[in-house]
Amino acid sequence: VAGYNGEAMVNSIFERVYDGTLTVYDYHSGEALTAKDVKKIEAEFNNDRTKIGKLSFTEDWYYSPAANTLEKKARSVVFGYELYNNLGKVYAYRAAFRADLGK
Repeated sequence: VAGYNGEAMVNSIFERVYDGTLTVYDYHSGEALTAKDVKKIEAEFNNDRTKIGKLSFTEDWYYSPAANTLEKKARSVVFGYELYNNLGKVYAYRAAFRADLGK
């Protein structure tokens, strides 16, 4: 994605979780996670946030036929971190958590 600065976004979301200004949710159950829960998840990928290699957004899209324009707004993002096979190659991603974005 042009102009994507993943490091800044990922670090900002983790910082907000840890300072208590953002609640994130379990991808599967939707239950709120504590900062302690997130620290456990982060330990699963050795606290190396560069291992977050997949982002999945939920978005609202607004198309204006009259203006032939498309506007979209991201509502949430799910971070996925890399899983490796016995040869050290990425074979899949595991969902870390869902972060809801600005209203």
